[in-house]
Amino acid sequence: MVYLIVGEVDVGKTTKIKEIHRKIGRGDGVILEKVFENGQFVGYDAVRLKSGERRRFAVFKWMKPLGWDEVFQHGRFSFSKSGLAFAVEQLEDAVRSAAEPIFIDELGGLELEDKAFAHAFRLALEKGLEIYATCRTSLLQAIIKKFDLAGRCQILKV
Repeated sequence: MVYLIVGEVDVGKTTKIKEIHRKIGRGDGVILEKVFENGQFVGYDAVRLKSGERRRFAVFKWMKPLGWDEVFQHGRFSFSKSGLAFAVEQLEDAVRSAAEPIFIDELGGLELEDKAFAHAFRLALEKGLEIYATCRTSLLQAIIKKFDLAGRCQILKV
């Protein structure tokens, strides 16, 4: 079963997926945690749930640090080549190991373009793994259509 944790920006989707992981006490995946510097939101770290290992994933385009290894820009964010590779590798490793449930934070615009977590999500679907994934309300129907989830998912609103 696929559980989509759905809500607007900044309503607590990541917090909810972390709570579910803690409550279940098993499974693995990748979440995107907000990063603050001097009290200011600057971007996201990709964090593997099982190990706590993290890498900088994305920053605001106008806040790129020196030496930033940008792979592409999407919306207002610049994505790190090494951070994205880390996140995708960690998620695919969790799927290959058949950890259940799989946690994915989040399915969004990148996945609709077959980037970021799209391949790992498809692998988890093909394996029939239980999945918890976050998604913005505005992208829900597009995600359901793109990944053929109609009748195969349960919506959990935040």
